[in-house]
Amino acid sequence: MSVGTIVRFAQFSLDTTEGKTFDWFPASIPDIAKWADARGVDAAIWTALGPKFSNQKVAPSADQVLEYLRRLMSTVRDNAEQYVERTPRQIDTEYRRRIEAALGWTIQWPVFA
Repeated sequence: MSVGTIVRFAQFSLDTTEGKTFDWFPASIPDIAKWADARGVDAAIWTALGPKFSNQKVAPSADQVLEYLRRLMSTVRDNAEQYVERTPRQIDTEYRRRIEAALGWTIQWPVFA
């Protein structure tokens, strides 16, 4: 790659298990390159982090997420609230809707279309 070259889209497979490589590219974002292009975004990074809850590779239920967040205290709770409030509005999930309804943590950060 030469100086000044712009990488528009790259997908890397970094998760390996027993010598096998897995592509973690969710069906929910099948064409991230087109999404980025339509918004004038130069790069989009998909971290491909799988779910993890209680040190297990499982996705928690919305009820489990709420229970966890309610138990947080002090600075840890403040940081969690700030994280949720700074997550772009486009991240519209059951978790987010339930957190907003139950805890009142709503978007407080500039929103980009």
